[in-house]
Amino acid sequence: MPFRPNFRDTVRRSGDRMIVVGATEDAPPPDDIRVYLEQGGRRARGSVETLARTWQASLPADGFSAGPALAFGVEIRTDPFQTITWTQQVTIE
Repeated sequence: MPFRPNFRDTVRRSGDRMIVVGATEDAPPPDDIRVYLEQGGRRARGSVETLARTWQASLPADGFSAGPALAFGVEIRTDPFQTITWTQQVTIE
């Protein structure tokens, strides 16, 4: 598990969407979290709608298949202003 924040190791595919789940350790929750997935040159992006210690983002699954992928996240805070980026290997199920 990488430095905070982090992704759950498994991304769940549900129909035409992929559900990415993660957590952040600091309170209060950040102001925004953006999530990106890359697999074999294909990329998808999404935003976390409900910001909390444990969160999830829904990304389009078109062109993605079961197997390894790279997740990239951006966590933004405004008081004080801080941006944290992180990457992590995940598995799409």
